[in-house]
Formats: sequence, structure tokens, C-alpha cells
Amino acid sequence: MPKPTEENVLPLQILSAFVQKPELFVSYADKLSATFFGDGPFAGIYDAMLHYNKHVGLFDAEMLRSRLNDMQQPEQLVWLETMQTEPVLLLNIHNLIADLRENHARLLLLNLGNLLVKESFGKTYLPKDLHQLVTNKLVAIGETVVKGELINLQSLLKLAVAQQSLVEQNQITWFDDELQDMLTGIFAGELIVVGARPGIGKTSFIHTQLIHTAVQQKQPVGYINFEENERSLAAKLMHTAKGNTYKNNTDCFNVEQLKNIPVYLATQMPTNDIKQVKFMVNMLTAKYDTKLVVIDCFHNISYRAKYNNRDYEMGKVLLELKQLAKQLQIAIIVTSQLSRMAEKRGSLGRPMLSDLKDTGHLEEVPDKILLLYRDAYYGITMDEDGYDTAGVTEVIIAKNKEGKTGKVFLYYDEQTLKYTNEKIDKKEFIFPDHRLDELV
Repeated sequence: MPKPTEENVLPLQILSAFVQKPELFVSYADKLSATFFGDGPFAGIYDAMLHYNKHVGLFDAEMLRSRLNDMQQPEQLVWLETMQTEPVLLLNIHNLIADLRENHARLLLLNLGNLLVKESFGKTYLPKDLHQLVTNKLVAIGETVVKGELINLQSLLKLAVAQQSLVEQNQITWFDDELQDMLTGIFAGELIVVGARPGIGKTSFIHTQLIHTAVQQKQPVGYINFEENERSLAAKLMHTAKGNTYKNNTDCFNVEQLKNIPVYLATQMPTNDIKQVKFMVNMLTAKYDTKLVVIDCFHNISYRAKYNNRDYEMGKVLLELKQLAKQLQIAIIVTSQLSRMAEKRGSLGRPMLSDLKDTGHLEEVPDKILLLYRDAYYGITMDEDGYDTAGVTEVIIAKNKEGKTGKVFLYYDEQTLKYTNEKIDKKEFIFPDHRLDELV
């Protein structure tokens, strides 16, 4: 194994920590700079880490090895082997990075001093130009010293403009115009919750959105479902896409029929642990460039560390999904069950945020929360105005960081398992002629 020089010991320790514990890279990436590693022996390894962090959201030693092979950097492969076994002080990683940043700043100051001495006695620069050059370099060094702690305003504005342009090009819309008007769209980095009692139709709601995104907008979508097999899900999605009557029989259905629709299913995972779910979301995003991932149902996800408090455990799951959405710059929609309190109220009360099951965090973490309600579900066949309630669904926008809250009425077709944005036909009520005499 190669021996690092004195100036390379610190970078070696830091990158070894990232190789052995890749999740640390996500936490400290914003405090690092490619200039810290320069053209040194580890530049290729750091570049590979940046590549996977940007495009996949995670990496391991095998992925780094593959990248270095593709880049034809055999000397970097030798260092990678060293990093896999190098003893590291993981608890001291913050201080190691601070030392690396300070050492780099000192090197920049030394180089600037040498430049100033050399050019002060030369004729390349006029004094005012040399002063400006030194000032610019000092500003650059200052930004290096506080990297990760201070943001350059000009760079931030440029990034904001670029991100806004990207949003306008790739924004996902809701399948219903009124929903779109109130919710303003589905944005990268968002976590959205769709809640309802069992049997209301929350799975059909997300299927309608999946098909709209994949077929109408031609955006690839990932779909993680813990309860149904791939064949059953594919059949339902195809019926939703075509508007055909759904029959609970998939014998004549060919999963290949779904291949032209960019919805990518993940139904068979070793466990429902949050770590496995995050890995699958990463893989869907990396392989298919998905902009939206839907998870049905959120309550089936378990947390790796078990807690006596289910509320706290589900809160940890939610926070990790929210962080993942921001990290990958995708939108994540999860379905959630509602507690029986909503059911007990029946027609006397619509579902509310406090009805979200198992966790108060469901009220705090998501960017948007939609609650579904149908009178017909509770046996109420006519509303207070005398109109038929069959299929009529209230979408209650209970939380919306990007716009308005309120209600949107949609029609749910139980035959096609699809929500439509057609206006609900409410016929004018006419009092029967034979009853008019009773009013005299």
C-alpha cells in the first residue's frame, strides 16, 4: 500500500471516513471544495464522490471503484483500497475538515504572499492593478475559510434563478385544474401526504395522479407499494390510463402492456425498513430519472431503531423522507390512514389534521396535506341540497405551504378506479306537482 506524504495525511483521513461511512459525505459536502484536494493523489476519488452524490444521492466503495475504472485512474484505485482499511476517527470528522480548510487557506495566503513579493518588483502590473488583484484573491480566500458557514450572495442569486428556470421546465401539475390552481403544482423537494379512511379511494387518487404525470406530462414516476403485487398494480394502472371498467381478474393482463407508460414499480423489497425504502427511491431516481415517487402506504414503513413511542418512530420516518426529497430534488407523495375519530363523526364532521394516524409530525413536516372524504362512504345518498352523492369526493386541502387551503370536489368512478376533473352534474331540484296541494 502507498504511504501518504505529510500534507496528504489529513485529506486521506477525511476521505477514508467518507468511504467507510458514505452517509457522512451528505452532511459535510457543503463544507468541502474540490480545491481542497487540488490535483493531488485523491482528486479522482473526491470527484467520484461528488458525481454520485449529485446524480444518485449515495455511493459505496464498489460504485467509486467502478467510476475510477471508467475514468482510467488505476493509481486512484490503489488509494481507494487504502481508504477502506485506514483507521479513522469518525467522531472527529468535523474538526478534521476544519483543519483541512484552515491548511488550504494558509497555503493560498502563502501563494498570494509570494505573488505579491514577485510582482511588487516587476513591471507586469501597475500598483492599482496589483492592489485589485490582491483584493480579489483575499476575498476568494475569505470565502474558502468560511465555506459551509457563509453563502456568497451573488452565487446564491444565480443559483436561485437557475433553479426557478428548472422548476418552470420540469414542474409537475395536478391532474385537476382546480387542484392545480389551489396547490400551484408539485415541486421538487416537497413531501405531500394524501390521507383518508380505508375504502375512500386514496390509492385510486394517487393512481390518477401517477397516470396524469406519466402519460400527459411524460415524466417518469416511481411507485412503491407494500400491499399489492406488481401484476395487480399494473392492471389497475392500465385501467385507470384507458378508462376501462376494472375487474378483479388479472389472468388476461400482460404486465408488458405497461412498458410504454413511464411508471416504475417497486413492490418486492427485502424489508419495509426506512433504509431500504430510501435505497429504492435512490435507485428509481438514478435509473429512471424519476421526478415524482409515490409511496403507498406510509404506515407500513418501519424505522431501523425501534421506539416505544410509535408517534416518534413515524416522525423520524417522515423527516428522513422529507430530507430525501430535498436531497434528490424530487417530489414524494405518501398515503396515510386516518384514525377512527374521523369515521365516528360521519356526516357531522369532515376529516382534519388531527385525524392523521400515529403521528403529530404528519401535521408539521409535509409541505401539503390532502384529506379525502365521501358522504356515500357513510351511507349518505343525498347531500343537504338533495343532490346524489354517489362518487362525489371532497378533497380537503388541509395544509399548503405554496398556496391556498380549502376544498375541491371531484368525481370518483368506482368502475374505472379513476378520479375525473369533469364537473359534477347537479340537477336542479324540482318540487313534485302532486305535493303542492299539501302546502296550501
